[in-house]
Amino acid sequence: MKRLRLFFAILLLCLLLPMWRFMDMMVFFYPHDVIYSATLFIVSLLFIGIPLILIKPQIKRLYILLGFLQLALLSWYSGTLSIMATNTPEFNHCGQITYTGMFYPLRSIMTYAHQDDLEIRNQLCWLRKMIVRLPSSFESDIEYETVKKLVDNKLLLPSFKFRVSLPMIAFLQGYMLAKLEMNNNPIKHIQSGKVFLDSIQLWRSQYSFEIQEREYSWWNWPHSAYVSFEYGLVERNWEKIIDGIAAESN
Repeated sequence: MKRLRLFFAILLLCLLLPMWRFMDMMVFFYPHDVIYSATLFIVSLLFIGIPLILIKPQIKRLYILLGFLQLALLSWYSGTLSIMATNTPEFNHCGQITYTGMFYPLRSIMTYAHQDDLEIRNQLCWLRKMIVRLPSSFESDIEYETVKKLVDNKLLLPSFKFRVSLPMIAFLQGYMLAKLEMNNNPIKHIQSGKVFLDSIQLWRSQYSFEIQEREYSWWNWPHSAYVSFEYGLVERNWEKIIDGIAAESN
């Protein structure tokens, strides 16, 4: 029985990091501090609390609950996105208690596959932060053009412009257009669509660094295989989507 408990405890602990990493998807798509903290509390109970109980059954359950409650409160306090300005893409832009926010400062001592992974995810947090910090509305075309110019200048800053960031950039550009159209400053549908497509094609040529084309040494495995598959899937399908939209518009 002890060996069986130890087996399940080790299994759950091995799943902790992949699950924590997967939780970053919440930051990219819906960076809500309370929801992320509540999810972190549940995940901690499942993947740390249960293994602790399996390994040491006499441990006080209340201490485990209080410990993970403090972790959730710390996550809520620090936020899903950092407070750093978006003027420098290399800053740590994910929250301190997120997977990327925790390991991004340590990337220099990790393998190349982990470095690429963390830099991509930090870039996605940087883009998401720019979306969150957009004005609530654009009162005029001039205000829209001013903000767009600032955003476009920032998008030129990264040393490595990853192709996998293009969907988030497309959302950023489309979100700005939507904010302009909502506030009594309508652009004709065909014109706004053309502006959007032109913008996507522009950044498509800029953000061209592909992870699926990277060749990693054997000691990067298995993380190298995973990131090549994960990001390669986004890169290939995004290309097909954009090519299909461009063909239909022509």
